[in-house]
Amino acid sequence: MSALFSFARLGALLIKEFIQMRRDRITFAMMLGVPLMQLVLFGYAIN
Repeated sequence: MSALFSFARLGALLIKEFIQMRRDRITFAMMLGVPLMQLVLFGYAIN
């Protein structure tokens, strides 16, 4: 019986996703840009 969680499978999935992110520049920019924008906006909203 195989384990429900495998670090090897998780590592392979992470590598695959990083390759896909590197391939699509717009998605990569949105993954970095949107959280940064939220951080700034919520920071101003708290003040």
